[in-house]
Amino acid sequence: MISKHKLFKHPDYLLSKYQAEVYRQLQQYMDDHGFTQKEVAKHLGVSGSYVNQILNGNFNFTLKKLIELSLMMGKVPTLEFVDINDYLAREGSQNSKNALGKATTEKRIAVTIKSKSPGKSTGKVKAVKSVTRT
Repeated sequence: MISKHKLFKHPDYLLSKYQAEVYRQLQQYMDDHGFTQKEVAKHLGVSGSYVNQILNGNFNFTLKKLIELSLMMGKVPTLEFVDINDYLAREGSQNSKNALGKATTEKRIAVTIKSKSPGKSTGKVKAVKSVTRT
């Protein structure tokens, strides 16, 4: 079995995780507002097949498209670069809470970009965040 550390270092794992969240957010937005794929495509200035690709998980779009899609849904994506060990600890902590039977709900989409250099902190974008409520 592959370790979590190796799994999280594989780009396809994180890509799939973020694609699933983008799908979830877009589908929820379409359901809440009664929009069709065609209407979303027109608003974004893309083809209907492009929106279909998003909903089928066959996409790897640019950051600009992610931002456009998020803003269309009334959301702001965030992105953060964190140390892999900190990320694994956070994920492990979340999984432990879930294992205790506490309900979790997805609160927002996030793809956080945060880079910390010695003495500096730059831009921000955050990974999908779950809020655990008891």
